[in-house]
Amino acid sequence: MEKTITILGILAVVIAVFALLIAVIPAIYNPGINGAQQEDSLSVQGTSVIETSPDEVVIDVGIETKAATALQAQTANKEISNKILDAIKGQGVKEDEIESVAYHLDEWMDWTEKGSVPRGYIQRHTLRITTKNIDQAGNLADVAVKAGANEIQGIRFQLSREKQEEVTKKALSEATGKARAKAEAIAEPLGKKIKGIVSVSDTSGYGGGYPMPYFAESASMKLERDASAPPTQVLPGKIEVRGSVDITFKIK
Repeated sequence: MEKTITILGILAVVIAVFALLIAVIPAIYNPGINGAQQEDSLSVQGTSVIETSPDEVVIDVGIETKAATALQAQTANKEISNKILDAIKGQGVKEDEIESVAYHLDEWMDWTEKGSVPRGYIQRHTLRITTKNIDQAGNLADVAVKAGANEIQGIRFQLSREKQEEVTKKALSEATGKARAKAEAIAEPLGKKIKGIVSVSDTSGYGGGYPMPYFAESASMKLERDASAPPTQVLPGKIEVRGSVDITFKIK
């Protein structure tokens, strides 16, 4: 009797477990119960590169003076800096297009076999000119040198913020169109059509154009330019603006 009851109990447990599995398994594997059925998707990248002309130039002008005392070095530097500022403004450059980006006063040391020997002080001042008169780049460098600058630390052509935004928008628009066309070209042979967008990300970048640096004559060379000589030519070249997008489309 007890053996019969035990067997019946085991059968009851087995039946209960089996019934539970029947109820749970559909819930696990049926997408309609636990969530929406996963849709097919297609990920593509679209890229567009636009070549354009720069509309802004940045010129870094350096003034270095040496003297026995710090005050003498600073005073001499200030006088030359003021002459350069007046000369640059005389070429139509506005005051808000000129800024000081570096100003250093250091001890002037000579190095000998016996070690360092103090000679005085060195004052360095770097002025940055940012202007849209890009055709005047070489002339502005010449004018600065004639006024006393002994370094042209670099001439860089770039896009103004307004033009950069304008060209970047155009590049992104073209890149998005190319991504869509690429997705359609892939989906059509598969018998699929684009039904929406899962995600979009902007992966574009901006590259500037840089000509070879123009270096002015050192003041110690004691060279003078002929006032009637043509200005130094610095060619701006072209700048590439890249627009790139990654898009995942829904397809059906």
